[in-house]
Amino acid sequence: MNKDLLLKKNILITGATSGIGKSLTKYLSERGANILMLSKDESKLDILYDEILKKYNTDPCIFKCDLEKLNEDSAMGVNKIINESYSGIDAVIFNAAIL
Repeated sequence: MNKDLLLKKNILITGATSGIGKSLTKYLSERGANILMLSKDESKLDILYDEILKKYNTDPCIFKCDLEKLNEDSAMGVNKIINESYSGIDAVIFNAAIL
């Protein structure tokens, strides 16, 4: 893979704070992507956000969001922040799940 392929790409990941989502968040951040992390666990979001800021030269963003309880107002709030802070989203990874 071209090492600059993901540089400055904006990628939204649901379920970003554990398992596959956390691994993808770190992997893509390491390759220069700006990760927009969604999770219902605010403390894990804060820890992961701080780790990404410390290790990588990217512009991450966190959204405390429980997709089971997502409504139009909260979705519009996420959309507003994305539009104000980024030039759009280049990819979405729907990783959140309940087993």
